[in-house]
Amino acid sequence: DFYVLANAVTSNSGLETKPRLTMFFLRIYGSNRCKPLDVSFEQVAERLQNLPRMYFEMDGSFVWVGNGWQLDGMLYDAAGILQYVELKGCCTKMEWALLIASLLGDDSSTDSQNRLAIHSVDQDQWFDHLSFQHLLANLT
Repeated sequence: DFYVLANAVTSNSGLETKPRLTMFFLRIYGSNRCKPLDVSFEQVAERLQNLPRMYFEMDGSFVWVGNGWQLDGMLYDAAGILQYVELKGCCTKMEWALLIASLLGDDSSTDSQNRLAIHSVDQDQWFDHLSFQHLLANLT
């Protein structure tokens, strides 16, 4: 089991409403677990700032909010390269895809996405990008 879960919310009338997403706590790395991402802090910062409803601080912290979801994140860099991204919150597969595109930029091909390593901190589980994307697709 994984910590990102979608639960149907039932109203007092017993009718199901839209799914509610459960929070997650992730770290996104480059390939082979704990390797840096092949991109600079400045490149990712610029792309994140272009997302609608994104609040980004130049210390690397950001909050991205939508209807029924919110992501709180932090970019960690060293030696001119993004080391990893810490992410807490919940989102749908559409927001996930936009976030990954912002991290990878023009190189958001399937091969590049598959070089990401995603660590679920709460569950201490590792996923490649494709596995995590399938998980989100099944939940939203």
